[in-house]
Amino acid sequence: MAKAKAKDPGSVKIISKVSGYNGESAGVQFRDGVGETSDPWRIQWFLDHGYTVEDSSEKKPAEKKPPAKAAPNKVPPAQEKEEEDEKSDE
Repeated sequence: MAKAKAKDPGSVKIISKVSGYNGESAGVQFRDGVGETSDPWRIQWFLDHGYTVEDSSEKKPAEKKPPAKAAPNKVPPAQEKEEEDEKSDE
């Protein structure tokens, strides 16, 4: 019976401690200070040696779109109702 493998963590970015490093460390090729691997052993090695490890599969937050502008000189319906309520309270 075969042993179950540990869950693959997916690909992660390894950020070199030397900015702009180009070369190989622990079997991972770096370019401009960034390498990538999905090997759990290598990921742990880099963590143990003080490298920054980032999950490269995470999605970046969506950019927020500015709210739609109301037509010029037109009061939004919600504000009209509030103004009517204020007048009726007087």
